[in-house]
This record gives sequence, structure tokens and C-alpha cells, in this order.
Amino acid sequence: TSLRTKKPLSRLYPFQTEGLIKIHNILNNDIDDDCQQKRILLNLPTGAGKTRMTVQALIEWLNLRALGKCEKAHPQQQNPRGLIFWLASTVELCEQASESFRQIFEQIGIADEVYLTNWFGSNRRDLRVIRNDNPGTHIVISNTIHVTDELEHEKGEGTQNYTIGC
Repeated sequence: TSLRTKKPLSRLYPFQTEGLIKIHNILNNDIDDDCQQKRILLNLPTGAGKTRMTVQALIEWLNLRALGKCEKAHPQQQNPRGLIFWLASTVELCEQASESFRQIFEQIGIADEVYLTNWFGSNRRDLRVIRNDNPGTHIVISNTIHVTDELEHEKGEGTQNYTIGC
């Protein structure tokens, strides 16, 4: 069997690095240069690397959390058994995000017990079951249609199994 080295990640462009830092600041509850922010809007043209930048920012943040370097993060974000939702408008964008998480985590991921769940298309299992299968952080990739359907179903049953927060 031949051994191959992994192709190193290409460097981020300065505008991507700036966005990555803003994402880290939000996740760590650090004060941004502008002000304390709770949300960020990434407005870049198609092909400018929004997915790459955001996926790398999340994986780097998970690495920092695993090293105990996210002391100011909200307690929910420090929970090693949490869910991270990645929402996209189409199945194709979900697939792109899923592949980006796999590739980038293979390159730079050091955090243990991080699981990728594709929760789009057919055969979507109950999130509670998925979460209980493996302890750890679950990155759940879904499209807005499936999440909206799930929340409407929960609302119709009068249950509240998921909390959506800002």
C-alpha cells in the first residue's frame, strides 16, 4: 500500500482570515474591535470561500476548546456533548459543507469525539438517537427545509425537544 501525504490546506486570503477571527471572537465571547457581537453576516460572492473559512474557523475553535483555551465561551458552547447545526438551502450545499468538514478536519482537527451527521435527504434519524449513539460534539448538517419540518412537527405534537438559540 502506498503512503500519501495530505495536501496542506492553502492559506486563507486576508479577508478570510479577518472573518475567521471574527467567528472565533463570537464563539469565545471576546470583544470585537467594533463592539461585542452576538451575530456575524458573511457577505462574500460565490466562490470566495465562505464555506472554507467558516468550517476552518469552527474546527480551529473545537481544537482550542479541546485544549481548554475557550474559558470565556458560553457554557453551552463549552459543552463537549453539544450540537452544532450547519444549515444550507440545498442538498448540494449540504454535501459541499459535509465534504469540507471531512477534508479540513483531516488536516487540522485535533479535538476528540467530534462527529459529522448528514441530516438531509432521506433516512434522517432522530437527533436524540444520533446524539446518544456517540458521546461528544455532533456537527449536524441539514437544509432549512428539514429543520423547519422537524420544528413544525415538534410544535404540532406539543413537545419541545430542541432549543434554538441566538
